[in-house]
Amino acid sequence: MQNIKTQIDFGGFYHSIHSDVIEREIEAATCDDDGIIFDDCEYEVDYNKTHHNYIEHYCWLFEDYLDFQYDLKIKFKNLNLWSPREYNFETDSIICEITPAEHDKLTNHFRKDDEFLDYLTEATKSYDGYRSYYTIDDALRDKNGMLDVYILRYLASKFENEKYHSFYEFTDIEFKYLRNTWSEHLAELEKQGDLFI
Repeated sequence: MQNIKTQIDFGGFYHSIHSDVIEREIEAATCDDDGIIFDDCEYEVDYNKTHHNYIEHYCWLFEDYLDFQYDLKIKFKNLNLWSPREYNFETDSIICEITPAEHDKLTNHFRKDDEFLDYLTEATKSYDGYRSYYTIDDALRDKNGMLDVYILRYLASKFENEKYHSFYEFTDIEFKYLRNTWSEHLAELEKQGDLFI
């Protein structure tokens, strides 16, 4: 059977903890201890590759969290970053795939989870100035595959709020180029075995 396409609304890269992680790593590679860019440093970040590396890191941590907290073994596949044209009303999401068996495990588990059902009731509620595209009945029937989306949005929020993650372990910044004599000096010392970290 074909995999099922879904999305993880993880918070995106627009003024978020995730953009902070990336900027911190860029600074570590290009600045001194006071945050001042090395005089001889020239660099350009490949943000497309860096963001892809980051969502792979995020999904690896998220999978571990789902296994540890809920005994749900899910492997997110074919990861791609979706970004809005403008960030006024929405932010980046991870577009991915799960197997039909993983989909069934996920939806069956959370259809019986009272905390999630409370969340879903609020998430599908219309109010003055806002009309929800889906009712709670639509979501529970998995209309247009939305139940996965609501569940993963709920879990991504808990994942971040519970501080289970190690987002700050991410170091895989992709530079189009990075050149400064200090980093070249360190690389040479490392090559010679004279660098002890």
